[in-house]
Amino acid sequence: MENNDFSIYKKTRGFISKGRRIYSIAFGIFVLIIGVIPIVRNGFSFQNDDSILRVIFILMGLFGIFFGLLGREQYASRYRLKMDSESLRIKLPFERRKLIYLNSITSVKTLPMKLEIFFGDYVKTYDFSWLTLEEFENLRTRIGDYCLTKKKEFI
Repeated sequence: MENNDFSIYKKTRGFISKGRRIYSIAFGIFVLIIGVIPIVRNGFSFQNDDSILRVIFILMGLFGIFFGLLGREQYASRYRLKMDSESLRIKLPFERRKLIYLNSITSVKTLPMKLEIFFGDYVKTYDFSWLTLEEFENLRTRIGDYCLTKKKEFI
């Protein structure tokens, strides 16, 4: 039997919108002011717990301003896709892993950057907009080959 393994692993830091950048900068300035004003008025002391808390506010404000000016997400998002001869596994950030057993598929319909998978009594649409066009075409041809060998409908 031929090996039909296919996997994609992506780790990306996306860009943030202009509105979110403005919000991040404004919130960073606000938190920075909350931290700076009491330290300027009362001074800094290691014995005072409030002073250490104010330094944390200052650092949070600086990070907010920095990432707002940078215009990128603070954390990288991980996307995983793995297809073997029995299943298709999809793992997106902050979501549970989706497991699709290929034997239970009756037919597959392709849409732009989406797959509509028909099971016995229901249809499920999976969005693959996080893939590049080339990666999506590779996935589509792999699923098409599987459907051809198992005599399932591929539209």
